[in-house]
Amino acid sequence: MMNRVAPVFISLLLVFGFGCRSIGPRTIPRDRYDYSGSISDSWKRQTLLNIVKLRYLDPPIWVDVGQIVAGYSLETSGNFGGQLSSSGAIQGNSLNLGGAARFTDRPTVTYIPLTGDKFVKALMTPLSPEAVFSTIESGWPADAILFATLPRLNGLKNQEASTTGFSHADPRFLRAVELMGRIQAAGAVSLRALPDTERRFTTLITIHSKNIPQQTLEDSRELRQLLGLSPDATEFKLVAGSLAADDRELAIKPRSLLHILGIMAAQIGRASCRERV
Repeated sequence: MMNRVAPVFISLLLVFGFGCRSIGPRTIPRDRYDYSGSISDSWKRQTLLNIVKLRYLDPPIWVDVGQIVAGYSLETSGNFGGQLSSSGAIQGNSLNLGGAARFTDRPTVTYIPLTGDKFVKALMTPLSPEAVFSTIESGWPADAILFATLPRLNGLKNQEASTTGFSHADPRFLRAVELMGRIQAAGAVSLRALPDTERRFTTLITIHSKNIPQQTLEDSRELRQLLGLSPDATEFKLVAGSLAADDRELAIKPRSLLHILGIMAAQIGRASCRERV
């Protein structure tokens, strides 16, 4: 009888032992990757959908993921019983063995529609000049950032697109942003802020002219000429505006996020028209 009971007893120990193990820590690496990937993909799809909506003059709507609660539970139970009777008993010997397990996965996701004056203001307010060049300073390509965010650079006009028409960029603007990208790649441009007498910060763009390759030096001279900057100065004050007050200012007036999305929407419509032609 003991030979029969021992395997059953060991099986019950395994069931209860598995039930005592925590499943929470093992789900963290998988869940963090899966949820972050899903949120990223959904934002891309949502942004693309809103760009298409703008193309057809439909107001964009964003819905944010406010909270994710992933709840798991694992319940196990088992029972063991039996009886040993004398050799002359009618009922004989009996053994009862039972077990049960239940796993529950109950994720809770909350969504927050992004609406209201604060959100609309954030969409329609132009980016600050400091934010544009801080993005470049952090390593993003200068030519792509300037082309996407600036309608004008020291008076040079970028392309403009809307549902009513499309205007091409000034070739000098395209050349200027190309040179800025090459100078950035050579590590010859930097950004810094200095406090003035009123305890405000003045943002300065530094275009280095020493200890740089000859090609970068020539690019720097051409960039100064295109933008009307002083050929001798190395630091230029960054200001918000369409035109610079003198040859030591770099005037930019960035677009808003809604403006950038609107231009993308108009370009989508223009590309589809070219394909039909």
